[in-house]
Amino acid sequence: MEGYCSFGADGQLLGGDYRPKAIDVGLGIRPQLTGKGHGKYYARAVVAYRLGPYKAQRFRVAIAAVNKRAQHVWRKLGFKPEEAFPKLGTEERFLILYSEANI
Repeated sequence: MEGYCSFGADGQLLGGDYRPKAIDVGLGIRPQLTGKGHGKYYARAVVAYRLGPYKAQRFRVAIAAVNKRAQHVWRKLGFKPEEAFPKLGTEERFLILYSEANI
């Protein structure tokens, strides 16, 4: 297994504002496979998969503020940060990034 992805509520974290309509995406890659320049391919494949059957118009990802590599991957795909929040019950900060479905 190379990683995992999830959609909907499984891609959400407690503390974020998920009221705007969007498809939530959760993505994790095995640590041994990170840092090799393949993140954009994983992210693009996950979004393309979700585009097909559901015709989603807007995507949203929550990324740990300290995870600069993941932020870079999603920003290169056109995602833009719109919110930062502390995960409920922790001090860890997260960013919520959005993109239209034309990536």
